Amino acid sequence: MFVWSTPRLWSVVLLSVVAAGASPAPVSACDYGYMALPQVFDASTDVFVGTVTESRFSRGVDGQLIVRSRPTEDVPTVRFKVLTPYKGAAGDEVILSEDLSDCTFPFLQGATYMIHAFMSDGRLISGQASRPILISLPDGSRAQRDPSEPATYWSPELAMAYADARAHQRPHAFITGRVFLIGRDGVTASTPVSDDVVVYAERAGAPPAVVRVPNTPSNIFEMVLSPGEYRFIVRRAGTQLGDAVTLRVADGESRTVNLGPGWSR
Repeated sequence: MFVWSTPRLWSVVLLSVVAAGASPAPVSACDYGYMALPQVFDASTDVFVGTVTESRFSRGVDGQLIVRSRPTEDVPTVRFKVLTPYKGAAGDEVILSEDLSDCTFPFLQGATYMIHAFMSDGRLISGQASRPILISLPDGSRAQRDPSEPATYWSPELAMAYADARAHQRPHAFITGRVFLIGRDGVTASTPVSDDVVVYAERAGAPPAVVRVPNTPSNIFEMVLSPGEYRFIVRRAGTQLGDAVTLRVADGESRTVNLGPGWSR
């Protein structure tokens, strides 16, 4: 079972990692360690879905990133039209200040994101450290998974389901874990991204919850479920791998469920 840190502590962690990078995002040097949705939600003062109405970052017709130079006087800002507020985010607009580190996240003008934002030195900021999730591109098309863009690896549906449950105090439980497989050399390893692996959470009298593995950039799967008893099964190309795991989860609980023939509980 996870024991989640307090919001204040995670605010400090978020502030620390925002300042720790050494090259422009999104690149591996600015890929931060995994933080689950409950941690990021608790550490954030503002959680919302919004469309960028003003940013110095955009993409040309060739797909290349276009960056307008920073203003010489003021801290650059990113303006969002708030579509769905979950926490804070009062009003129709939220303005984020850039963190001014080398790992500033390029929020694209016209794109829509799931945002977790927090206060730093009196300014509201967000970025790669706090799990930005790209929902749709400026042309309205759905964002496709891109290895060079971590913001496309998080599941927007899952993040919005979790935020909605928290915002409206709906019963929910959060599950995270890895799928472990035994390779040809007999060594147990976490699931490669290329494998067709799916986790099923089956509950009596209800349709199963299904997620493809991984659904985060850290080769981890996440699920948001109603409280109750579940039978967790992992399948690759329809074939079950390893034994099922039965687990009861309570309202508001966060649990780890590692699966696969290479894993013993």
